[in-house]
Amino acid sequence: MKSLLVVGTAVVLLPATGFAQSALTGEVTDNTGGVLPGRHRPVQLRQCFLRSPPGAIGVDQPEPSLQVVGIVLHGRGETLDGGSFESGADRGFAYRDHCLSTNYDGIVQDHEIGLLGNSTVFREGGVAIPASMADPNLQREYNWEYNAGIQHELLPRVSLNVGWYRRVFGDIESRSNTLLQTCDFQNATAGVPCGSWIPFQVNFDDPGGHVARLRGLGQDIQVSPNLLAFDLDPAYRGLVNNLDVTSDINRNYYNGFEVSLNARLPNGGNIFGGWTASQHIQDTCGLIVNPNGVGIEDPIRGSDENIIRGGRFCNQSELGMPFRHDFKLFGAYPLPADFEFSGSIQAYSGGERELTWSVPNAYIPHGAPTARPTVQLFQPGTNYLPYWTQVDIALRRIFRFGGIESSVQADIYNLMNSAVVVDETEGYGGSWGRPTRLLQGRLLRMAFQVKW
Repeated sequence: MKSLLVVGTAVVLLPATGFAQSALTGEVTDNTGGVLPGRHRPVQLRQCFLRSPPGAIGVDQPEPSLQVVGIVLHGRGETLDGGSFESGADRGFAYRDHCLSTNYDGIVQDHEIGLLGNSTVFREGGVAIPASMADPNLQREYNWEYNAGIQHELLPRVSLNVGWYRRVFGDIESRSNTLLQTCDFQNATAGVPCGSWIPFQVNFDDPGGHVARLRGLGQDIQVSPNLLAFDLDPAYRGLVNNLDVTSDINRNYYNGFEVSLNARLPNGGNIFGGWTASQHIQDTCGLIVNPNGVGIEDPIRGSDENIIRGGRFCNQSELGMPFRHDFKLFGAYPLPADFEFSGSIQAYSGGERELTWSVPNAYIPHGAPTARPTVQLFQPGTNYLPYWTQVDIALRRIFRFGGIESSVQADIYNLMNSAVVVDETEGYGGSWGRPTRLLQGRLLRMAFQVKW
């Protein structure tokens, strides 16, 4: 028996008859219908022909003989039916020069064990194509920050501060699939092909009743139900060549205003209060890889905020994004016997809510889609989580021993143990609106400090 040994990943030769691979699951089965053993991942099958390398003297006519399937193994690669396979040496060439690789080097290539649905797999003479590549002209992202402030003494020991802040993010990276034709989704028409995409009209009618349920609980929810969704043209199925490029269209903006008051009280006390108004604007019409919208990380709210941008709500500069308002009040005051008390009250506007919907087949005129459209149902700036308030207090006791000063402090965060929702499930369905993160519960922290 002759067998092929490949460390880590093996390519196994299967007889052309008696074995089949499911186009849906990728499972390899024998002629009895049983699933073949071993750990494997689905790959694309291709017919292997007995032929000589280009330009070599060998068999004149290709002869169908074997199929090739990539299977992830740990150990020795051999035929799955327990038999042996012919090396082809008697015919003047080796199988591995023809059947085991598309570039005739006898080595398993990355693109020869790729996943189903990517037509770059098993391309003759091809090379491994990564999930995405950087454009040679990709630029570093930048942001400009501007601010101006005025401070004025209103009364003795009382001052007023007014500030303005602006931040502009540019050269934002975006992704483009160079094998697809761009769709001008802002001017698309239902039924008329748009680049590599097929637009169709959708009317969201709350099929599961989940919006009505939350409205019944008193939540003010505004939905934009009529929209164009986009399915990928079947002719472009599996064409993937993603390029990360610098967008000259995408921009993010932050505008903020702040008014604060600071007062020094008798006996060394201090009180501070302020109001902040902030506006976030994201213009993302340069996210063209999918006209339904693209999931991105929000650079302003933080990397943990995954949101859908682009698509029909890509130009937020025209949507009238609102200013959100936050309030803070802080105070500290010395008490008898070297005690000191401090506390704060903070009121924050809730985060922006998202509602994404994977359009079911029943809403797609042509039935099952090539690529399932996922759309944004909330217009940015219309739906927010509720305001939340946090109260923190601290008590500190100072001890003095000669030239040494020490203190013991107890801090209590979220004194009222508020359990406000600060993040939730955003996909439409039975779990939509389910809290995924609450405000941190009441927390006691003890601290000890020594100065000398």
